Amino acid sequence: METAKVLEWGDYLVITLTIAISVGIGIYYRFAGDRQKTSEEYFSANRSMGPIAIGICLMVSFMSAITLLGMSSESYDYGTHFIIININYIISTPIICYAFLPVFYKLQATSTYEYLEKRFGIHARLLASFVVWLQMLLYSGVVLYAPALAFETTTGLTRMTSILSVGLTCAFYSSIGGIKAVLITDIFQAVLMFTSLIGVIAVATYSAGGLGAIFEIANQGGRIDLLNFSIDPTERHTWWTQIIGATSLSGLAIYSKYFKCDPKTVKKIDKSDMLLPYYVMNSMSAIPGLPGLIVAGVFSAGLSTISAALNSLAAITLEDYVKPLYSKCTKKQLSPSTSLLLGKFLAFITGFLCIALAVIAQHFKNILQTSLTIFAAVGGPLLGLFTLGMLFESANQRGAVLGSALSLMFSLWISFGSPRPVAQGLPVSIEGCSNETRSFLYKKLEMEHITLQEYLHPPIPDKSKFLYLYRISYMWIGPIGFFITIVIGLVTSNLSQFFGFESPKNINPDLFFPFIAKRIRKRLQTDNGLTAHKYEFKNKTRCNTATTHM
Repeated sequence: METAKVLEWGDYLVITLTIAISVGIGIYYRFAGDRQKTSEEYFSANRSMGPIAIGICLMVSFMSAITLLGMSSESYDYGTHFIIININYIISTPIICYAFLPVFYKLQATSTYEYLEKRFGIHARLLASFVVWLQMLLYSGVVLYAPALAFETTTGLTRMTSILSVGLTCAFYSSIGGIKAVLITDIFQAVLMFTSLIGVIAVATYSAGGLGAIFEIANQGGRIDLLNFSIDPTERHTWWTQIIGATSLSGLAIYSKYFKCDPKTVKKIDKSDMLLPYYVMNSMSAIPGLPGLIVAGVFSAGLSTISAALNSLAAITLEDYVKPLYSKCTKKQLSPSTSLLLGKFLAFITGFLCIALAVIAQHFKNILQTSLTIFAAVGGPLLGLFTLGMLFESANQRGAVLGSALSLMFSLWISFGSPRPVAQGLPVSIEGCSNETRSFLYKKLEMEHITLQEYLHPPIPDKSKFLYLYRISYMWIGPIGFFITIVIGLVTSNLSQFFGFESPKNINPDLFFPFIAKRIRKRLQTDNGLTAHKYEFKNKTRCNTATTHM
């Protein structure tokens, strides 16, 4: 069996420089400028960063190492249908910009969950902030695990060593540099990410003989599938799951290399998520430093997401838990300097929690599906909670808390309950593998007492034997959670007001979607005008009566 290719000194030099630059940025912003005298500067850079820097930060925070590794394996194993999700972004982005963001912008708050306290009360805020804190922590653990797969595939290092190196680096520069260091580092890491993706696609395109050849091979292998309009909610991906529920050319490029000799089938890799780094070492190791650049891109993708998450987690913990608890116990406010120190400490400690969760994440089968499932299970109820507050005037605290809590429990249950059927990937082949590779596979199967036929064509379990809710596509979990929150929230709110358990409060128009706020202001102006008119009429009547008596 051929010896596995690993990174060489030039590749390690590139990766080391990447880590050094990221850490250097954190150190610079720790000691530059006003030296972070307040938590406001540490968590939000005093709102001094420009829109371009903020936009790049949001983009690379979303495009984590899960995107680079997971999307490649997704299109390789299941085809291109996931690309339909981009239509969802076209639909949802204007809604976010013109409905939700104006409300949050008026708050000018460090934590968006301050909105829930103003709209529904402290219990709704604490519930939502805790749920998001847990979601981001779990997601960060999965994100941290993704670069470890790349390191394991390309360096021979253990996953634990890789997890520790990424996690400690990220915890260090995020905790000392604050959000400004995170933003500037994200710009640097964005360049590396896109350079690595372009490098993979360029090399694969050249090797395959052009983009046309890549798509032709993918089409022959059944990977081009954009017309699945099925309404069956148990199908993994359809048009409706992608548009209602939520491309990676790189995955198709990798498929064009291995469509006749699948690396996972012949046991050269353990997981499909290792395809991208395996391809890099297999196809680019002849070019000094290039594999290191690609791995550095994956490494940077993980750093950018985790650093933003650590900053957010620390901010949520400080603003929603530490400060209110301190004020309640001491009847005082935390000083700016103390808040700053606590924020840095919380960011660093959260980094260690992410490392622990990354160790657990290695037991998940598919990092992309796992991360999206986490977001869906929590994101659906949360979106429902904010929508309930911003869209419906009758919604109150009882309805908001009960609706989101029940929805969250139901979403987590159908997301992670078991036993559940395993998604079946598209067919792969080993007919183009070398005799040496085939011999290695035969020996492995012989040791495991499995025939080649049994290994290549395992029996497909009957899905009807599984609970129907466990068969529903993970892409429907978010909409289901959203719907449950809205329905239970509205019913509970109206019933509680009908029976007098909770009276309607004074409505603040700034807490609603702009078109709802406009209607509320107009109604309030009309009500105030009528009240003033009645008061004026009553006074005139009194004056006329007094004149008559005279």
